Amino acid sequence: MPDILTAEEFDLINRGFVIRIILTCALLCLNI
Repeated sequence: MPDILTAEEFDLINRGFVIRIILTCALLCLNI
């Protein structure tokens, strides 16, 4: 089973996902 993502790419995707969640929460808090 070949690896589709390298460890670095996986780390970048996870980091981007976390940042997106944090930004979304921040926007929701500001709207409230």
